[in-house]
Amino acid sequence: SGMANALRRNEVAAHNIANVQTDGFRALRALSAEVKGGGVEIVEISEAPSSNPLTLPDDGVHFLPPSNVNLTTEITNQLINANAFKANINALKAQDEVLGKILDIVD
Repeated sequence: SGMANALRRNEVAAHNIANVQTDGFRALRALSAEVKGGGVEIVEISEAPSSNPLTLPDDGVHFLPPSNVNLTTEITNQLINANAFKANINALKAQDEVLGKILDIVD
């Protein structure tokens, strides 16, 4: 579940980065939530728009507020998620080595 969570968090960060220039876009946040019976899953939340579209009385044109994506935060999140993914891979490798050694002892 750790690798799946790191991957999902990275997908959320990539989605936010892809929409950094989309007016009216509200960044998603990936939060960890405990799963009944053990484990953790990712829950995505989106911030509510800070205001309604602005309307100019002259021509009725609507303007959406700029996106609230912070590139510094999103890139930092991607680096953290990549390291979490690597840490989970290393844990799986260590488990595989230990199981191999146990099987060698049993034989």
